[in-house]
Amino acid sequence: MSKSISETSKKKKEHIELCLNDDVAFKSKTNGFDKYDFIHNAITEVDISEISFQTKLFSRKINFPFLISCMTGGTAEAEKINQRLALIAEELKIPIGVGSQRQALENKEYHNSYKVIRKTTKSVPVLGNIGAAQLVQSKNLKDILTLIEMLEADAFVVHLNPLQELLQENGEPCFFGLLKKLKNWSRFQKFQ
Repeated sequence: MSKSISETSKKKKEHIELCLNDDVAFKSKTNGFDKYDFIHNAITEVDISEISFQTKLFSRKINFPFLISCMTGGTAEAEKINQRLALIAEELKIPIGVGSQRQALENKEYHNSYKVIRKTTKSVPVLGNIGAAQLVQSKNLKDILTLIEMLEADAFVVHLNPLQELLQENGEPCFFGLLKKLKNWSRFQKFQ
């Protein structure tokens, strides 16, 4: 990977601090529903108590079609955050995803900030995560398999964020070869 170990962890810590200390709320004055008119039909034959949102996702039971998605990891502050989020995911029986595991490819210093999720939640789906730029840069797809195993992930997310990588300081906006990597990964997985 091209970033130094401390630089990646520092950036992850800054992301947490921004969310904790700055005004990062979405500022739209609308939720989008103002563009639609719904015909109100109050007559119903539904017994709400008979409705269940339970289903299986990656062979694990979930109660609701919600996901705590791609939050954090890779810094000391992230471990407690991930543990608390995993407790919530386990209690609600909803899937949870970690933030980019790029830092975990660089060194083992903060692996527990990711591992705490599976240690805390035993029954719900856990999703691993890496950026498309890091997948392109990876020399060996076994590195990605190591991330999956480290987390005991049920699925793996490759996040596509070209605009963010282009605009952020020291971003990695090279995605050339992504489709080939994804195809190779799917072939690699067939032999696992």
